[in-house]
Amino acid sequence: MTIILNYFDGSHGYEFWAQTSKPDIYKLEFDGERFVQVERLWTPPDR
Repeated sequence: MTIILNYFDGSHGYEFWAQTSKPDIYKLEFDGERFVQVERLWTPPDR
């Protein structure tokens, strides 16, 4: 997922990957072929 996000927006690199949890759910928004935004849809429960 991070590799795909990084393809469209270079700010989604290692630091972004390191803060994700596994599993994680994100919604990517496009306007045609232009990447608009990414939204995190799931937040892990507090442990």
